[in-house]
Amino acid sequence: MQDVDMAKNAIVVDLRERINSYIGKVDHNFALANYDHVMQNIVDEKCKDIYRQLGPFDHYQTHSIDDDLDTQRFMVMDFDTRKSGAQYRGQINMDTSKPDGMGFKVYPNNSIFEGFFEEGQINGMGRGITSRGEVYQGPFVYDSMQGEGLF
Repeated sequence: MQDVDMAKNAIVVDLRERINSYIGKVDHNFALANYDHVMQNIVDEKCKDIYRQLGPFDHYQTHSIDDDLDTQRFMVMDFDTRKSGAQYRGQINMDTSKPDGMGFKVYPNNSIFEGFFEEGQINGMGRGITSRGEVYQGPFVYDSMQGEGLF
């Protein structure tokens, strides 16, 4: 009986360590900062209302935490103005300086995109909210929506 109790305790300790490690890796501050930015800086009330209803985009819903350990990317928390006039913050490729990984982009017309980028293009899961009130959440393949994610 004592061996069974020791085994149960070992399992509980192992699970607790795994959960604490996972929680330590998942940092939702990026998404929360994006939410604050939208609420404080976006002037389009329709876009803000939709964003308020949906809440911050969960980058970790389909994203592997280990991808954040990629040494080719770094996180930029300050907004950078892109050639298009859009404001971007998020992961950047160290070699090309292009958005690469999880990011947040606000376009000059107050449309918003949150999700994943690859070499400067929207690629992977994401959510776009247009200034016209249209919402798409789902997969993107190099700047094109793929699927039935419109709602």
